[in-house]
Amino acid sequence: MTAPDDYRFKSVEWGGIIQHAKNLRERTELEVVAYPLSGDGRPRTDERPLGRFIAARKGYLETADYAKGREVTVRGIVEGVRGGKVGEADYRFPVVAADELKLWPRRAERSGGMVIPRIHFGIGIGSGGRSSVGIGVGF
Repeated sequence: MTAPDDYRFKSVEWGGIIQHAKNLRERTELEVVAYPLSGDGRPRTDERPLGRFIAARKGYLETADYAKGREVTVRGIVEGVRGGKVGEADYRFPVVAADELKLWPRRAERSGGMVIPRIHFGIGIGSGGRSSVGIGVGF
């Protein structure tokens, strides 16, 4: 990310967290905050970000699926570099023509480094009519 011109026309596998998705006439562009990748190619979001890049995919991608905050891994060829903005700061975005996209399942929510379990308890009482009563406990 520090020398994007060095990667022009080279094949890369980059990944990170989607910051913005935009559908254009013939392609969809994802602005991605880049992170190092684990052995299976998933972004290691507990590491320091490496910069940003644009993943450009021909055709239409549903931006509700490719939404802000989702993790993605991209394989493709670096087309070049495009000027843009991050907030009000000027930024040079490497642009990857994405041949492959891997949208990762959402991770469990974390609080202070601990996984927050998603367990819900419920208690119900019901009647099957005059002569039968039931009690249920659900998890």
